[in-house]
Amino acid sequence: MRASQNLILAEKHWKSAQNLVFTVYPVVRDLKLLANALQRLSDALESAIGRQNVYKQAQIQGLPKPYREMAERIATLASYHRKSLLEFKRNNRLVLYVDNDKTEEFSLEDIRDWVGRTRNLIDLLKLRKNADKI
Repeated sequence: MRASQNLILAEKHWKSAQNLVFTVYPVVRDLKLLANALQRLSDALESAIGRQNVYKQAQIQGLPKPYREMAERIATLASYHRKSLLEFKRNNRLVLYVDNDKTEEFSLEDIRDWVGRTRNLIDLLKLRKNADKI
């Protein structure tokens, strides 16, 4: 797929995540919706940056370190979500139980932050793409 098509796809995934977090979640109030939003953010980042090692691809593209770290964290959590044996709520956080001694967790605030920063990253990549055309 071309870079412009990947960015369009990334934006669609981002809009889906944003809708889940800011429109659906306030009505339904189910933390498990956040896992779905997390997966959409992961899909957006994979479309925008690359499907291989997201952190490595972000590094190759010269993205700022905070974006690289965010992309890696989201990709890791999305992977854990796919593998998790159990998901449950604890202290207003969603906990992913991966195996006997490994759990990962994130909150609504984390997802809201990532939604905003993912939007900024997609915009940054669009600007770079447009600058390359000139």
